[in-house]
Amino acid sequence: MATTTNSTKTNMQANSHSSSTDEVHSYRLIEMSLILDGILPTEHKFLMIMNREVLLDIIWEDQSNLMLQKLPINLNNPNIASSLIDTPIVLLLRTISKSTKEYDPLLHPDNRAGANIDLLPVVLGEETYSIRVNLISLDTGLRTGCSVEIFFETSNSMENRIPLLVTMINASCLPPPPKDDTCYIAAMDFEGLCEPSTVSFGLAASTYDAERIKWTSIDMLGNICNSDYFCTREDFYTPPNIDVNTEKDKCKCEYWNNCRRLLIDSSKLLDRLKSPFFVEIAGIPKKGKIEAREHYMGYADMEVLQQPGEYSVTVCAKLSFFDESELPEHITTLLNLPSVKSKGIPIRESNSVFDLFGHTSYVTIRFDLFEPLVPKLRNSKLYEILGLISCTDEWELIDDFEEVPVEKDRTIDTKRIRTGCDALAVHSELCGITALNSTLNQTTKGTAANRLQTRIKTMLKEFYPGDCNYLDWQDIIRSQHSASRRAVTASFAPQPPQQQLPSLFAAARARLMCDHRIVNIHTKTMLDAAPNHPRSLLINVLRNLELFEIQTPLKIINSFLQIQKNRYLLWILGALEFDQRSEENDRSFAAFQISVEKQVNSEALCNVLGWAALHVLHHFNGNHQAAFVAAKKMRKFFELPCDWNGFIRRWYIKSGEEECLWNPNLIATKSPFLIASAFFLCLRTYTFSAQLLECYEMGCDKKGSRLEWTLPDQIDKCYLQAASLLLRNHAQDALLHVEECIMNNGPVAKLCQMRAMCLVQMRGWDEECRIAFDTAVKEEAEPSSALLLRAASELLNINFHIALQYAAAAHKMTPCGHSAFIIARIYNKFGEDKLAKRWASAAVRLEMLLSDAWALLAIIAIRENQHDQALALLRTARQAGPINFEIAQEIKNLIALIPSKSTSELLFKNVCLCHYE
Repeated sequence: MATTTNSTKTNMQANSHSSSTDEVHSYRLIEMSLILDGILPTEHKFLMIMNREVLLDIIWEDQSNLMLQKLPINLNNPNIASSLIDTPIVLLLRTISKSTKEYDPLLHPDNRAGANIDLLPVVLGEETYSIRVNLISLDTGLRTGCSVEIFFETSNSMENRIPLLVTMINASCLPPPPKDDTCYIAAMDFEGLCEPSTVSFGLAASTYDAERIKWTSIDMLGNICNSDYFCTREDFYTPPNIDVNTEKDKCKCEYWNNCRRLLIDSSKLLDRLKSPFFVEIAGIPKKGKIEAREHYMGYADMEVLQQPGEYSVTVCAKLSFFDESELPEHITTLLNLPSVKSKGIPIRESNSVFDLFGHTSYVTIRFDLFEPLVPKLRNSKLYEILGLISCTDEWELIDDFEEVPVEKDRTIDTKRIRTGCDALAVHSELCGITALNSTLNQTTKGTAANRLQTRIKTMLKEFYPGDCNYLDWQDIIRSQHSASRRAVTASFAPQPPQQQLPSLFAAARARLMCDHRIVNIHTKTMLDAAPNHPRSLLINVLRNLELFEIQTPLKIINSFLQIQKNRYLLWILGALEFDQRSEENDRSFAAFQISVEKQVNSEALCNVLGWAALHVLHHFNGNHQAAFVAAKKMRKFFELPCDWNGFIRRWYIKSGEEECLWNPNLIATKSPFLIASAFFLCLRTYTFSAQLLECYEMGCDKKGSRLEWTLPDQIDKCYLQAASLLLRNHAQDALLHVEECIMNNGPVAKLCQMRAMCLVQMRGWDEECRIAFDTAVKEEAEPSSALLLRAASELLNINFHIALQYAAAAHKMTPCGHSAFIIARIYNKFGEDKLAKRWASAAVRLEMLLSDAWALLAIIAIRENQHDQALALLRTARQAGPINFEIAQEIKNLIALIPSKSTSELLFKNVCLCHYE
């Protein structure tokens, strides 16, 4: 049985202050048992050291079972608990020598191997804890083949304090030291959180590619001082007053990768985070007299930990030359080094520190908690901010615009029919019942109707003639009987069909040719046929936003969110209110926060857009810590596979809102802010899209990123700005902006295409538009359906062959009625009536309101001497809308050439072409 040494007992007892029975009961006692495993070629000592005190010193024997008596260590004592949580137990293998010289047990020259054991579970209150560690060589870091299995047992529990892991990572972009044999030390102030308040991190003796964090308290032990924490490369928070250089290949950097773990009160830490933490760094000689060759200080802002749900943060703090006059009131110096002024250094114009390349010097520090200080916001609180009181946390985000199915009552309740009412009310009530389902049982309906008619007859029998004579009274009774029978009969008549919704892309394809008449008809039809359909509400919102109307969309969105939590509508709501007053700004935050509550990797791009929007909101409000958290999570999801083209395609399919004036797929996908700006432009939130571009311009996507970003140039930004101007009917401004960008960057394909689109929107197709279009084709720009259709339409009477090529290319990209009609017109001019008829039929099948296509079919029917069919087609064309003057004139000319004897008299009597002119 192994026991502790006498000196160890004495020290432990002194630390525990065991002078009374009450204090002994307040102890949290530790009991340890060990199993040694492994055979060594020579005799070695095995030592267990806790806080530089030797607990065990025996000869190593394979399969030895050791039991240490209960140590009177009061873990409820803040000083003892803090010491144990920051200093692991050290296990050492030492060769036996005859030397009598006394050494520090950790620095003994005969130490050959060892390991360390973290006591965190014991301090936090684990009653039983076991661990098996492998002993590794101090020189090589390789396993020796020996291991130790340790069992801990404790009693009672720990008071309400939490561990804080503080890691001093590195100091970057330092100026060259005055002498080569300079090493660096660092310390940090934790006033009000722990005693002593100065926390030292030792020497900077690590490297950039280190894998594990080292324990500062045992960093002299080489390979066995590594902790279980890895050197992770996380995004780092940089305050606004510092511009961090991430390219450190040529810069001087000193790495600590040393950690200290503190046991602190969570409420005190939360309050302490409001002010920055003082950091002190100094360069001292590796040997000889200690002097401050370099002396720097800085302030680390850790307010990010005050954000909901955040439990770790890496912070960069700007360094300045040490100046005692600028120290906080409660601090003199942390490192106790000679003052810089006492060394005769002249007063500098600025205390800022820069390296040889002009980069700002800074230090990187990391805080890690095991749980966040501020819990995440509950969804119910966010719903309350939006006024969605009826919402619950079980609501799921919806990413489409399908109608929410409502379960209908399929049974007829005859009690609902009133006993006394007139024939009109009878008709309306029966219609309301029978319209629920056309397949209802006819017997049930008939029974309900017969009972109703019986009650009407009873009511009529109780009707007294009053002042009228008997004959008039009989006429009234007879007419009421007849009316009731007609009402019942009419109630079972087939109901008129419901108004059909237009096809998904009908309005969008009509916008390709700027056919506003058809666009307005489809929009009105959609709103009339299904006013509460999600897609109708989206169309109503977007059309109002295009007219710069804000209040109507907000009312629509607020009412619809009571029914369905639609992610796209939440984005629109947040984007419309982000720059408003405080209350609206809170609503914007709640909308964006709800949109990212479902953080699923399969929805990476949705989360990228949501977190980018939250970053812009916080950045706009000057909340830099929350903006950093949003940007960090945005980059996290952006590293996952993000199919931007697929996302836009799904948006088109869900909403039917295809873009015709610009192409979102042309945007480079190397920056999350660019694609976010493009999509919020699809949502017609112009101001918010511009704010996203501002964050892109300021480099918010790469600021604080642990990865090196190769951002695209300004071409995509210029393209988006021009598209925004074009969508707001500022074609002249968009043209000037694009031409300036082309002058600076050359004739880029997407910019040339945008220039051609601006010219077409300004003045229609002309020679300059043709030149711009040819330039875009020469630069291999991706074809635009709108440009191709406009070009084909204008070249229809000039160059049939080129017009046919353009129209066919446009139809292949986006099949629509207008492209099919242009092809039909060209074949009609070629005299290919069969092909013209086929394409005109395709045109009216794709777009029923295309009156010119109906008229073209009528022309072909007249040529084929199918006059009755031509008459029907002309009537359909007139119902569809106005006919082009050229086509109407051609119809007149054809009718004039037809002999009157071979033409139906009806054609001349009922067809009046004066309406077509």
